[in-house]
Amino acid sequence: MAKIALQHWSSSHPLREVSEVISLNRWEEIKRNLHFSDNFFIPPGQDGHDKLYKIRPLLDHIRTALLKVPKEEELCVDERIIPFKGRSMLKQYNPKKPHKWGYKVFVLSGLSGFSYDFEIFTGSSDNKILVGEPDLGLSSNVVMRLSRSVPRRVNHVLCFDNWFTSPALQAYLMAEGILSIGTVRPNRLKGCPLPTEKNLKKEGRGAFTEKVGAVDGVSLSATVWFDNKTVTFLSSYVGSQPVGEVVRFFKSEKTKRKIPCPKIVSEYNRTMGGVNKLDSILGLYRIHIRSKKWHLNFFFPPAGLVCCERLVAVAED
Repeated sequence: MAKIALQHWSSSHPLREVSEVISLNRWEEIKRNLHFSDNFFIPPGQDGHDKLYKIRPLLDHIRTALLKVPKEEELCVDERIIPFKGRSMLKQYNPKKPHKWGYKVFVLSGLSGFSYDFEIFTGSSDNKILVGEPDLGLSSNVVMRLSRSVPRRVNHVLCFDNWFTSPALQAYLMAEGILSIGTVRPNRLKGCPLPTEKNLKKEGRGAFTEKVGAVDGVSLSATVWFDNKTVTFLSSYVGSQPVGEVVRFFKSEKTKRKIPCPKIVSEYNRTMGGVNKLDSILGLYRIHIRSKKWHLNFFFPPAGLVCCERLVAVAED
C-alpha cells in the first residue's frame, strides 16, 4: 500500500487522475469497510455452507455478464492461480506455477485470452452434477460444468490438458455436439496399447503412432509423438493426418532440422493457451494492493478475478 500511496498521493509527484478524485484517507476507509455480503445472514462453519459467501454476489454478477458474451469457435479450459500467501482454507500450493501460493480458478477462455466463464476451486463440494449428466470423474467434471454454456452442434472446439482429459469426457462432448482435443495420460487409455518412449526414441525425433477406437459409439484418435520426450494426444475430430513438419534444434549435431509433426499436435498447439494469454495480460497490469482479508484479493483487478469491472460493462452492453 505504501508504494501506491507514494505514486498516487505523493506531495511531490502525485497521480492527479487519482489524487484529485479521491483522497488517501477516503480510499483507506473504503478499502477497510469494503464488503460484498452480510455475514449475519450466511454464517460460516456449518456443514454444506458456501465457502465463498463473502464474495458470492460479486461472483454471480460477473458470471452473469460474461455468459452473455458470444463465444469464439476455439475454446480452452485450464487453471490459473490468484496470488495469495495469507491465511485461508481455500489457498492452494502448486510448485509448477509462477505464483505457487494462491487460489485455484478453472477458466473457460478463448484464443483471444477473454474469459467466458470461471469456477473457483473450494474442494470436493464443487463436484456437483446436474440431472442427466454422467459422473466422469473429478477432473473431467470440471470441463463438463464449464462447457454447459457452450452452444451445441455449431462446431465449437474445446481444448484442455492431460489433467482433465479422458475418453469418457471426449465421448460425452462429442455426443453433445462439441469437438474436443487434449493431451492425455497413457494410464487413462485402457485397452489402447501404445509404444513406449524407449521404442519411439529408437526411431528418432518425430516418430509417432496413431490408434483409432470407439468409446460409447464415438470415434477417438489417440496419437503418441516423440519430440524431446513422448506426448500422447486424444481427439474426437482430428488425427495424425496430414503430417506436417516442425523445426527442432539437435544439440548433438548443433544444427536445426525438420521433423514430422502429426496434425493433432499442431492443432492442439494452435487451440491451447488462451488462459495462459489471459495470465500474461493480467501480469502486465497487476495492481499490488495487499490485504489480510482473503476475499478482497478476488476483487482487486487485475490480480484477482478473471475480468475487471470494465470487461463486465462491455459484456453487459
